[in-house]
Amino acid sequence: MPKEPRTGLIVHSQTSYATPLNFNVFSEENKPKAEALLAGLVAQPSTSNTTADGTRVVYPGRQGPLGGFGMNNEQVTEDFLPYTITTGFLGTPNILPSLSRGGKVVEAYKLFSSTDYTSWLYPVTKGATSIWERWNGFKAAFKENNENRMNSFNHFALGAVGQWMYEFQLGITTDHQNGEAGYKHFVLQPQVAGTFESLSGSYESNYGKIYSSWTSDGQGNMLSYKATVPANTSATLYLPMGTEGEDSFKPIKGVEFKEIGQRHGIKVGTYELSSGTFEFNLKDGAVKVKTF
Repeated sequence: MPKEPRTGLIVHSQTSYATPLNFNVFSEENKPKAEALLAGLVAQPSTSNTTADGTRVVYPGRQGPLGGFGMNNEQVTEDFLPYTITTGFLGTPNILPSLSRGGKVVEAYKLFSSTDYTSWLYPVTKGATSIWERWNGFKAAFKENNENRMNSFNHFALGAVGQWMYEFQLGITTDHQNGEAGYKHFVLQPQVAGTFESLSGSYESNYGKIYSSWTSDGQGNMLSYKATVPANTSATLYLPMGTEGEDSFKPIKGVEFKEIGQRHGIKVGTYELSSGTFEFNLKDGAVKVKTF
């Protein structure tokens, strides 16, 4: 477990797992443990910032887990509700990607969809139309000794969640692991969970628009997936499915089935796509593809 730098104590917090996970610092042996502990802290954030013996670490002033580099000078307490976030500027960009890469997709979606304090959608319940600088920006503006400095109501840092929406909800990423840059060859791996029944979006690459959309049954099961691969590019698609996908797939021009395996902790079917628009139907345990 990560250590608190000032005291050397091992500290149990969302940031202490999410950040090294996102930068691939943990060994292969310890990574699953860290992923499980992070998922547990997302489900029960009130246990954050404790040491191995259960002692809660108290941070001074704005250097707390939600302060200084993180928008809030409150300490994490037992009052923090399930699936709320306790990270600041440094930990926030890492938490959802770390959950998703570890196969903790349900936890990621629950955290993303929460409207409780503190969460991305909590400000929306207060009428926000932009991203705040601090999780408790609304409260701080009116109740913090009449002090509202460092309290922007239009600030990017927490908006880092947008990267996760593109890379994991839509599933559009560069193939950097294989040295491919600039979306000449890219990866598609949409992740589905929660009560979302549909999602669509696109990215304007140098080669043209990459489009990705899916539908689900609202219980985390994908029903269909549609993607556009621009001219003069190609993509590797990882679709969530069972072992029945290999036997049911019928070859079609522009789509090559490779294998069924695991990626980001999820069982997926792997397909190589050439330029074009493709729609995959995953209903009734079969995979059917058509082109447009």
